[in-house]
Amino acid sequence: MTNRIFAAFGLLAVIGASDASAQSQRSSASTAEAHRLADAAGADRAIRAGVARWIELIKARDADGIAGGIYAADGVLMAPNVPLVSGHDDLRKFWRAMLQIPDLTLTFEPQRIDVSRSGDLAIDRGTYRLTGNPNGQQLDDSGKFIEVWRKTGGEWKVAANIFNSDRPAGK
Repeated sequence: MTNRIFAAFGLLAVIGASDASAQSQRSSASTAEAHRLADAAGADRAIRAGVARWIELIKARDADGIAGGIYAADGVLMAPNVPLVSGHDDLRKFWRAMLQIPDLTLTFEPQRIDVSRSGDLAIDRGTYRLTGNPNGQQLDDSGKFIEVWRKTGGEWKVAANIFNSDRPAGK
């Protein structure tokens, strides 16, 4: 009988220890998830600030600031009807040409930003509006974009972006 009582107490101790271990694991997991969510919220704010800075650089016609300050060193741009633009030098050339369009206005707005679980990559999906007068022709366009942001050295930089028009082809 005494052995059964000790066995029962032993079983209760094991169950209690197991339950405490499970609670500790759940607490650690929820703490880790809370940190991940806080990091994702911080990334979202940083990327939105990066977009706002990008728009300011466009208004200032600062191609150097866009190429070096927004894009990662190996960043790429995939614009419609032009070859892949890769690296700071080519990005600078692209943006210089773009920023020389008379009466240019370009705005874009993130609609959704998804941050990776690792916290070093994010996808920014949104819409843009572009107007201007290239070659004396009125340009009025709107469309959508995807940007892949990568956290490098504590800063969020664009690793890749692609955009395309909502207008029908040929118009």
